Amino acid sequence: MSEVRQIYEFEGFRLDRTNKVLKRNGTNIPLTRKMFETLDVLVENAGRLVEKDELMQKIWHDRHVEESNLTYNIKMLRKTLGDSASQPKFIETVPRHGYRFIAEVEQITEQNNNSQPFAVAPPQSAPVAQSFFLTVLLLIIILAGSLGLAAWIWKGNSGGATAPILSAEFDSTKLSDTGKVFHAVISPDGQYIAYTNKVGGRDSLWLRHLETANNTQIIPPSDDIYYGLAFSNGGETLFFTRDHAAASDTVDVYRIPLMGGVPLKVAAKTQGWISLSPDDKQISFVRYDEGGLVNRLMVAEADGENEREIKVSEPPSAFWVNAFSPDGRTIAAAYGHSLNASRQMGLVEIDVASGELRELTTEKFFHIKDLRWLPNKSGLIFSANQFINDNAKIWKLDYQTKTVSLVSKDSIEYSSLSLTREADKLVATTYSPDFYLHLQNSDNPVGFTRSTQARDRFTFAPDDKIVYASDAAGNEDIWIMEADGTNQRQLTTDKSLDFTPLVSPDNRHIFYTSNRTGESQIWRINADGSNPVQITRKEGGYPRFITPDGKWLYYQSALSTKLWKVSTGDGGEEILFDEDCGYYQAFSPDGNLLAFLFRDKETKSTKIKVIAPESRKVLKIFDTPAKITSFAYFLRWRNNSTLAYLIDEINGRAEVWEQDLNKDKPQIRQDLGDEEIMDIEYSADGEKFAFIRGNWQHDAFLIKGLK
Repeated sequence: MSEVRQIYEFEGFRLDRTNKVLKRNGTNIPLTRKMFETLDVLVENAGRLVEKDELMQKIWHDRHVEESNLTYNIKMLRKTLGDSASQPKFIETVPRHGYRFIAEVEQITEQNNNSQPFAVAPPQSAPVAQSFFLTVLLLIIILAGSLGLAAWIWKGNSGGATAPILSAEFDSTKLSDTGKVFHAVISPDGQYIAYTNKVGGRDSLWLRHLETANNTQIIPPSDDIYYGLAFSNGGETLFFTRDHAAASDTVDVYRIPLMGGVPLKVAAKTQGWISLSPDDKQISFVRYDEGGLVNRLMVAEADGENEREIKVSEPPSAFWVNAFSPDGRTIAAAYGHSLNASRQMGLVEIDVASGELRELTTEKFFHIKDLRWLPNKSGLIFSANQFINDNAKIWKLDYQTKTVSLVSKDSIEYSSLSLTREADKLVATTYSPDFYLHLQNSDNPVGFTRSTQARDRFTFAPDDKIVYASDAAGNEDIWIMEADGTNQRQLTTDKSLDFTPLVSPDNRHIFYTSNRTGESQIWRINADGSNPVQITRKEGGYPRFITPDGKWLYYQSALSTKLWKVSTGDGGEEILFDEDCGYYQAFSPDGNLLAFLFRDKETKSTKIKVIAPESRKVLKIFDTPAKITSFAYFLRWRNNSTLAYLIDEINGRAEVWEQDLNKDKPQIRQDLGDEEIMDIEYSADGEKFAFIRGNWQHDAFLIKGLK
């Protein structure tokens, strides 16, 4: 059957409107459905200004969505195309009006026989039929069964043998579109995919047989939280790490037969990173000492017997992800730290017998998320952020030359990686942010209005304006707006990460953390965004409080839980508290009290300690509703006598609780729902309340090539 295909070509890119595919020099470029539709409208109208309202109508039709969704799509498209907002060669911004596609575009019409469209992101409810022509697997999560759980529907892979990873063109197919697939691994023989799925705040573990398209639930939904999955090399057993919320607050390692059964605990008090030796006789994992400053790379037999320490970390460095080498003699690991927003994490190799550690490369990263050996110990493939404000990309290390090269060039944030034995397929999990600032309605104290995209911490200025961090312009910058969400204005424009703003009592200056020097130091700007000045130069950190006279800024160190202070006049820095001040330190508005959260070592519950800063005297210790199954964070003062904090319940709901210093027990103030909370704040008079709420979207991709 003949089909007419509409194609646009520009600067090496090929936009196939019929099949909804973007390619560059023959290589597929993965796009979300809305990203593709945005690009399609712009390219179709190349050279013409497309008003924002027109774009919103054509992409979202009659649905009411925030304009920031369009801004985010444009931002991600620019990253994908290698474009720049300041010096555009593809998408030009016309301030306050819209966007114009400025590259030269050639329109082509082609005849194609027996062609079949490729869905960029098929709806969750639409099952996908098998196709002879597609050699990739499409994954869709749909609600099924009385438990309301998800089943993955895949396209069959009936084509010929696929080319190994790193030797064919990059081919990335999105497998899920629900945002709830946190972990996914492919079996060594490529026949199965194991994955976790979260429905209603509860995780379950599933197995998918690719050839028969059969989904099997291995472990039913529970309140347990999963942190990692790994197939045995023989493929008969699945290992996983989880926090058994009802019984402990530690992450333990379990194993279970591939077709289900009773999980057997292998090791206790571990992190989520696990790896099996090539003969499946040993398992490696990481364990932290009490207090969390030192961790140890450990090895045990696959049944948990004969644990032994391979290597101890040297603070502030620590071991992270790790993987047995193909010969079983060494373990590759991410080692270092990301404190102070610096690039201090690298790849190392540890001899299993002697514990000897050596660097695999001198290249350093902000954070290495996962790593996998390539066949014959030829190298490593790993996911990492090179800098704190970079997307996590996929990289390759050549074992012989010790050189590192970038192999993924899209705008997707990659997290965990899983390879088949022959390295012909890779399954990667990804994540993307979707967070908004919510403002309290002036006429309804319990009602909130979603305002604008925002991330990390925000603050109320003394005049009730809101200063916040947002990546709407491409980098995370400091913005300001009125308390009702109007008059949004960008204050910083440096190509760095600017966040955690704090406004001076006289409303003249804004202090914030920035990594523009390569580490997290505190900077100051005028209220209009002018005259940026670096304030801290030692350990750096995060602003916590400015004294009422404006002379001192108190901040938490980026390298520890200690509190420092710096003169806002001459920049002199000194330690304010050299003892442990817990986490989420908060000074009362008058500066006379310091409160912080800490974890009771005996009861494992979260408590609040209130002290007098000058004398260090402990004035009060309060219990919170947080037990083993929940957690308290975001400690804030509503006024000089009332503290507020967030409780994250095991059912996924977030609640704001308040503690009157003159009362013994706290009271619940607000239920904020089941989305993730990034920050909460009160206005200076304690009457207005706002918060940042949203989700991280977690999905899975099937990748072939990576050339």
